[in-house]
Amino acid sequence: MSVQVSYKKQATLGIIGITILLLAIEVIANVWWT
Repeated sequence: MSVQVSYKKQATLGIIGITILLLAIEVIANVWWT
């Protein structure tokens, strides 16, 4: 049970991290080329 919960939490953190990373890249790109 604890393994499943930690795996689910890790997957959620991974998705959030990727989303933030993509947003950061998009913002930096817009600032850089504007």
